[in-house]
Amino acid sequence: MSTRQGADAARRDVQSGLPSPGRERDLFEALHHSWRIRILDVLAERNMSVAQFVDEGLISELTRMDRHLAISKLAYHFRVLRHAGVLEVVEQHSRRGSTEMVCRATARAYFPDDRWAKMSPAERQGLSQFVLHELIARAESAVHRETFDSRLDRHLSWLAMEVDEQGWLEMVDLLNGVLDAVTTIHRESKERLETSGELPIRATWGQLHFESPPMLAPPAAD
Repeated sequence: MSTRQGADAARRDVQSGLPSPGRERDLFEALHHSWRIRILDVLAERNMSVAQFVDEGLISELTRMDRHLAISKLAYHFRVLRHAGVLEVVEQHSRRGSTEMVCRATARAYFPDDRWAKMSPAERQGLSQFVLHELIARAESAVHRETFDSRLDRHLSWLAMEVDEQGWLEMVDLLNGVLDAVTTIHRESKERLETSGELPIRATWGQLHFESPPMLAPPAAD
């Protein structure tokens, strides 16, 4: 998912069947909950029902609840995302007098700059914390399952630096351009995989750019 997105990537998402401007507000409202972002993140990779989501313990808060209560609570969030047009039902199965609906994501969670600016500081902080948690969890899982360093060309780097306002804005433009390029690579790879028969490489890509807190002042001399 993405909390910021370049304009070119947004246009390509719309062309690929992701939220149009008319539906963007619905998605913006629907994603004001960390569970819904998690649902889109998981269902972008695999089709699942509410019950499967609960049984696999994909939301930690639900693992401490009675299963039926957990399914009832999560089903509400699935419905919100379906009504927003970013989940669709791909299979239905009869289960003891009820119908189990298997869904897939038709959009990824993202917030363009104009929507991001309209959030309160608390909302932005909450979403940033959740997105960082998801990214770090994916990295930790890859390390634990020994896939993180399985390819010699994997990338891991960070740099602490001081920049002026112009340098900050240049970094913003650069990273938005990289996001646009990565979005194109992802879309074109999916198109090739549909016809090539090649096994997909499951990859996670992320980028960070943020203002660091001030350095602590040195202790006063006696």
